[in-house]
Parts: sequence; structure tokens; C-alpha cells
Amino acid sequence: MKIKNILSVLAIASFASATLTSCGDEKFDLDMYYLRMNKFTDFNSEGYWSECYEPAAAAGFDIDGVHFSHKVNITEWDGVKYYSWNGFCPSTVFDMTDYSAEGSWTEHQWGAMASSQWVATHKAFVLGDWDVRENARPDTFDPTSACTISLVDGKAFIPLTMHVSNSVYAYFSMVNGSAFSRPFGKDDYLRLIVTGFLDGQKTGVIEVNLAADNVYLTNFEEVDLAPTGALVDHLVFTVEGSDSGQWGLNTPAYFAIGAFTYALDK
Repeated sequence: MKIKNILSVLAIASFASATLTSCGDEKFDLDMYYLRMNKFTDFNSEGYWSECYEPAAAAGFDIDGVHFSHKVNITEWDGVKYYSWNGFCPSTVFDMTDYSAEGSWTEHQWGAMASSQWVATHKAFVLGDWDVRENARPDTFDPTSACTISLVDGKAFIPLTMHVSNSVYAYFSMVNGSAFSRPFGKDDYLRLIVTGFLDGQKTGVIEVNLAADNVYLTNFEEVDLAPTGALVDHLVFTVEGSDSGQWGLNTPAYFAIGAFTYALDK
């Protein structure tokens, strides 16, 4: 959704600070965009992206001018091919049932924690599944990163806000533990890290606590993206947590984005 000729105080202040110039009486003429994920419509009968496991989907997907990255991983064992994914996947699943006892989270990985009020007004979201083999704190942009957001036309943009929540899978894995991870205690944490890049160089970073001090995100909360940079061409999403071992993060590196706002300087 496009809102014409909006002066964003947040964006202007961030832009002026980062470029070390004085605005004076200059006014920025901005177009501000609020991205609702229900602009995406290609869902299967289970409520998630119908092409999530298709090799051709590795090119990612677009929602109303915004591009989301996606990876499809194929391994073969004893003549049988197994498919998995990393990156982003659109979903309409708000099933917040605890499937821990069944051990069937692979079949139920598609949900997000959300209030009834949020679900009533936002019918879809984008699920993130970070590749734990990557560097959680990148200093330069890697185009093969699992979880990135950019504009379809490649232009730079002013990041404003996003709404973030836990995935149901990650939430109950933190609360109950799983075959691969331990239940969280008071000192445990899971953080979503969002890093901005422009022309391959880091512009800023922000950390979002998905869980810390026994407090968990259970609804979509607004996050100010100004610290990621006044102007970026990519946002890279990574995850780090206290339950990590030799092979990286043990807690499922899942998160959910329910809405995203950005601006363009005309």
C-alpha cells in the first residue's frame, strides 16, 4: 500500500544523521509504503506457499514490489531425495497448538504466534528460517544469504518499521525443549539480528529479542528499523541464541514478519 507525499520524521532524522549533512529548511518528499503480506496469494491447501519446496523457488518471491529470498536444499540418501528450505516462506497458518509431545514439528512448522486482534486484520505473514551455517553478524553483504529483503527493482530505500513475532515451532521449542534443543531458563535468549547494507557495505544493525529473561514474543510487535541505516538496498536477517553448540544454533532459527514499512525519497 502506497501513501503519497508523507514526511516521515523518523526517516528524515535518520537520513540526515547518517549522511552527516544538515537539512536546514530542506524538506524530503517521500513515498511511504506499508506492505501487507496478504498481497501474496499462492498458498496450498495447508496454508503455506505452494512452491516452498520446489527447486525453481530458489529465486525467491515478490510481494507488492518487495523481494524476499528463498533457498531449497536437496540431499539424497539411498536413492531417495529429501527437500528442505531456508529463507522466507509466506504463510496463512495461525495454528498455535503445541505439537511437542507428538514430535511432528516438521509438519507443523508454518505457524506464528499472534493475538486474535492481529489475525483479524492481517491474514498472512512471512515465515523466516535462517541457515544456521551462516555468520550471524555479517560485516559485508553476501548475496547467498538465506534471509534477505530488497526491492524488486534493486533501488535503495529508507527502512522504517516491521512487525515481528515468534514462530510457533521456535516458541514451543524454547518453552519445552526438543530432541535437538533444551528448554530455556532465565539466562537463555534468542535474538533476531537485522543488518542493513548499501552497495555491499554495512550501514547499521538492530537486535530484536524473540526471547530473553523468560519473556517471549507471543504477538507481532513493531520494531524501529532506523538503526539499520538511513538508506539501504538490502536487509539481512540472522539469528543467534544461547543454546548453541559445535554445529551452531540448536533452537529452531525461525521467526515471523507480519508487516513491513519503508520509504523512497522522490
